[in-house]
Amino acid sequence: MLYPRADLAHVSYVMPVVLLAIAAAGAVSATAVPHRRRRRWVLTGVAVLSTAGFILVVAPPVQRGLERQAIATGPFRGAHVDTATWAGLVDTADALRRSPANGTLFVLSPRASALYLLAGIRNPTPYDYPLGSQLGETGADEVVAGIDAGDITAACLATEWPDRLAPVRLIDHITAMLHPGVQLPECRLYS
Repeated sequence: MLYPRADLAHVSYVMPVVLLAIAAAGAVSATAVPHRRRRRWVLTGVAVLSTAGFILVVAPPVQRGLERQAIATGPFRGAHVDTATWAGLVDTADALRRSPANGTLFVLSPRASALYLLAGIRNPTPYDYPLGSQLGETGADEVVAGIDAGDITAACLATEWPDRLAPVRLIDHITAMLHPGVQLPECRLYS
C-alpha cells in the first residue's frame, strides 16, 4: 500500500504544529546553554528557521488560492479548484455525457470519480478511484474481464498519472483492445 503519502499536499496540514514543536524544542534547548550570548544565538537561529519554515509552508497554499475558484454548483459546491483544471473537467464531463457508450464507459483516471459525478454517468465497475494501489490484485483482473466480455465497451484513459500509481496492466489492455478516439482535456477516449 502506498498510502499515506508524505508529499506536501498530505503533510502541509500538520506543518504548523510541527513548526511550533520545533520552535518549542529550540527554546527549551536554548535554556540548557549556559552562556547568555550563546543562548541568544540559539534562539535567533530557531526564530530564523521557524520563520523560513512558516513561509515555505504558507506561501504555496496562498499562491494556489489565488489561482483557484470556488465551485458554485453540483456535488462540488464550495470546493476550491484550479481554474484551468475545472474547465478541463467540465469539458471532459460534457463529452462523456454525450458519449453513446454511457453505462459501459470506464473512466481510467485519477479524477475518475469527479468525472462520473460531473457527467452523471454510471460507472460499470466498483472502482471510483482506479489507481494501481486501489485496484489491488483482483481489481485489474475484474476490469480486464469486463472489457473482454463486452461489459465495458469504451474507456476514457488519462494521459497523466501520479508516480507509481498508474494501473499499467489496465492501460496496456485498453490500448491493445480498444481503438483510440478523440483526445479530451482530461483523457483520450477509446472504443
